[in-house]
Amino acid sequence: MAPGTEPARTEPARTEPLQLFTNAVVLSYFNHFDQANFTAVANLFAAEGQLLPPFESAIAGREAIASYLAAEAKGMRAIPQESNETSLPTGETEVRVIGQVQTPLFSVRVSWQFVISPDSEIRSVKIKLLAALRELLHLKQ
Repeated sequence: MAPGTEPARTEPARTEPLQLFTNAVVLSYFNHFDQANFTAVANLFAAEGQLLPPFESAIAGREAIASYLAAEAKGMRAIPQESNETSLPTGETEVRVIGQVQTPLFSVRVSWQFVISPDSEIRSVKIKLLAALRELLHLKQ
């Protein structure tokens, strides 16, 4: 390096979902979600599958999940950042994801806990907000 020059600074690479997940169902979930294709998201669930959003009762069944997402997730984008996959004794797979959800007005840290059946259907997705209470109260103002 020549005297008086600094190495070029590079931004950390954003992890793309394709590189983050080995589970094709979870990858499809995030891809369809970001395309606002909520029917395709719902079709990844088992017939009796459940979406467990924060502060709400479980949403059960593909049609109910698609309707819920169409009403509540418009304009949202999921940004997964970390993933951990575990095989369960039942033959199911648990995939835990941490990242952010970007809305038109704000961004919030979120975790998703997927349970995937041996038939590659989503049995459940539990979504938790990871923001501190004071951050959530600030969003209401």
